[in-house]
Amino acid sequence: MEFLKDNRLLLIGGTGRNVGKTTLACRIIEKVSKEAAIIGLKVSTQKPGEMKFHGTGHTSFDKYSITHEESIIPSKDTAKMINCGALASYYIETKADYVTAAYNGFKKQISADMALVCESRTLRDYIKPALFIMLVNEEHTKSDSLHFIKLADVVFKYQDGLDELQNLVEAISYSNENGWIINKI
Repeated sequence: MEFLKDNRLLLIGGTGRNVGKTTLACRIIEKVSKEAAIIGLKVSTQKPGEMKFHGTGHTSFDKYSITHEESIIPSKDTAKMINCGALASYYIETKADYVTAAYNGFKKQISADMALVCESRTLRDYIKPALFIMLVNEEHTKSDSLHFIKLADVVFKYQDGLDELQNLVEAISYSNENGWIINKI
């Protein structure tokens, strides 16, 4: 399969909920936003039978929905991204057949020179990011997690702890010329 390539995109996926995706995204945004303009993004792909992995509060939509986060109250992941230094933050809810269309619709709403930090693993099936990090918690694992682990540039085990997570953050950098890169940890 031919993937769209996006060197501005850093993608963070996980084996389930509560594995540290938002924590990692916020730490990366906090570090890199001092040097580059960053947009936060969260993509939730609704597949039949997976609603237990998405939590509550999702809206009804036909194909996809793109929401610009306007709150800075940190109860939502997209608001946390703004509080950590993202210039703006967006939330995409999409049906599986419309992931590419949703992502392309989102990109039309932002400046072409923005760095992107995105929480999503399904997006990796359609877009080749500059860097794809997969967070693994064996206690909270979706059935198709192995597929995404194989696609990851970096696999981080949840039980490795916050100190190791910070080492990962320190190894990541962004430049307008090269996009996202990771140095050896």
